[in-house]
Amino acid sequence: MRWLAELLTLLVSAAALGAPAHSDRPDAVLKDIESAANAFVRAVPVPAWADLAAPPPVPAEASRRPVVVRLEETHLHVGALPTRLTNRVVQVNDASALGEIGQMALDFNPRFQRLLLHKVVILRGGESIDHTRTAPVRLLQREARLEQGVYAGVITASIVLPDVRVHDSLQLVHSIVGENPALGERYTERVPWEQPYSVLRSRVTLTAPVHRQIHWRWYGGAGDDGPRPTESLADATRRLRFEAPNLAGASAEPMMPPQLSPLRGLQFSEYANWNEVARWAVPLFTADAALPEHLAPLMDRLRRVSDPEDRASQALQWVQSEIRYWAVAVGEDAMRPQPPAVVLKRAYGDCKDQSLLLSSMLRELGIEARPTMVSMFKRNDPASMLPAPDIFDHVIVQVRLAGREYYLDPTRTGQTGLLSRMGQRFEGAAVLPVDPETHGLVIVRSPKRAEIFRNRMHERLSLASLGAEGRLDVEIQWFGLNAEDLRLSLKRMDAPALRQFVSASYAQQYAGSRLLDEPQVSDDLRLNQLTIHASFAIPRLAHPAAADAWAVVFAPGLGDAMVMPSARTRRFPLNVPSFPVAYHYRIDMDWPDGVTVASAPGSQQMETPHFRLSTTRSVNGNRESRSVEFVAKVGEVPAIEVASLANDLGKMAEQIGGVMLAVGRGAATPARN
Repeated sequence: MRWLAELLTLLVSAAALGAPAHSDRPDAVLKDIESAANAFVRAVPVPAWADLAAPPPVPAEASRRPVVVRLEETHLHVGALPTRLTNRVVQVNDASALGEIGQMALDFNPRFQRLLLHKVVILRGGESIDHTRTAPVRLLQREARLEQGVYAGVITASIVLPDVRVHDSLQLVHSIVGENPALGERYTERVPWEQPYSVLRSRVTLTAPVHRQIHWRWYGGAGDDGPRPTESLADATRRLRFEAPNLAGASAEPMMPPQLSPLRGLQFSEYANWNEVARWAVPLFTADAALPEHLAPLMDRLRRVSDPEDRASQALQWVQSEIRYWAVAVGEDAMRPQPPAVVLKRAYGDCKDQSLLLSSMLRELGIEARPTMVSMFKRNDPASMLPAPDIFDHVIVQVRLAGREYYLDPTRTGQTGLLSRMGQRFEGAAVLPVDPETHGLVIVRSPKRAEIFRNRMHERLSLASLGAEGRLDVEIQWFGLNAEDLRLSLKRMDAPALRQFVSASYAQQYAGSRLLDEPQVSDDLRLNQLTIHASFAIPRLAHPAAADAWAVVFAPGLGDAMVMPSARTRRFPLNVPSFPVAYHYRIDMDWPDGVTVASAPGSQQMETPHFRLSTTRSVNGNRESRSVEFVAKVGEVPAIEVASLANDLGKMAEQIGGVMLAVGRGAATPARN
């Protein structure tokens, strides 16, 4: 829709509404730093199972690069305490890049991990300068997501080296030992393979007891998979080794689908199927979580709501409005939700806390509900990955009513009305309900998808006489997510801000346009439909075209329905941000008396592999009407089809037109400039 660009800007600030101030105990940071000091150990010998590779020499052509990664090596050891050892050798050939080897930052969580420093060595010619025992180390708690309401307890070991020089190489070998105990005993890990920079030698080695069935899979990147591993058995230990020389650097492209990773990686998992992952999660989300007695009046009121859908909607609204979002993702709390009684006492919780609370309330109300695990930003990722719990980073609630499934997110705010008309930001996502009977991923699909993924715009242009000032009356309707997000933004707008929001895009399209009165907002909370009406005066709405012909230019409000990058040759698919929204646009033009509409009535259809377009033109006296309906059929376009899409979008522009013509019957024609 038109105004979507302005709306998206507002949503960035609206998203901060759910981020509370830090409210954890003031001594938490100090305790984490103290535990980190005990969990950090220097000069630990390299374990016997890790046979470190030697860094290759830097060839002449590579020596001209500011930074050369000579070796990128990871060893994974499956045991009682899983260990990840990294051996990295980097050479710097330009003074501007000395920071690449002069300071390092290593992250770990001291609640369940130890950081072991094996080697910090500068390689200078034939000399080795060992800083393992002497390099200054500071333990810092930076909490990168604190402003988003997430406290994780991650500690950064910051290491700064003295006297690093051009053409020095830094070899850093360190291990992270331990894993969050909530993950259980089954092994799961992911390792980057491609990097944003070229690597002279890359190697990943997994060692595990032969009785542990560790599966592996390549994921992400463009093109073919990485190399197949060599396998060896010795002393009841299985070793898989993936190795390749001269990996080129990989980078992202504009407008990639958010679920795609531009860098290829390796995934390892001991889970054989999704049922095993679901069963892992069941004990975390106890189905018999008791609700405290003081919630009884609320539950009694909700039980008296006769319509189950309305009952579920009111329960969701209560959790969204009464429990603020705050994630204390420390230790097992990163995966194990707090009991409802604790969440209600605190009046805050993260996604899993709120989802367990809402599920418990709904079950008490006789509604089938269960927590459901989601990948927040890479929604389709689980479908292309091995079964594993650590690929999910968000929890919502699956509700079953009258044979339909609804997916509710209690961390959102401002959702009201019918469940079937609420916005759904996880449409099409592959999710995993937490239930012992779950045997596979489920795809989120809203029961009334067409009702919540649509936008409508109706523009009415009128002109009393050719060359005179015209009038524009516009009505725009938002549904689903767009309605909810705009509703939150409007609460923060005063009258001048609303006028600016409504008039900004028209000021660009029609020079000199001005609002005739205050914009009117109507909001149907039950149907989740928000409408804005506005009227504008448009100077010189019609422009002379040729002879006695006049033209009025219009721009269908298709927003970001299809956006093309500048380059048509790509490695990755192209994201279609509008999918699955349907856009409906209509414009009526009332020409003055004595003017003949030049366009002939008609309709056209356009069906491509990527979108569907329908346009109509109708004439009734001196009124011409155009309508445009556009629906994206896919969420992403394969790279090989982007050029074809660009050609089809060109045809779409021709079909829509964008100009209405009329011929004056003796009307006075103003002088042309």
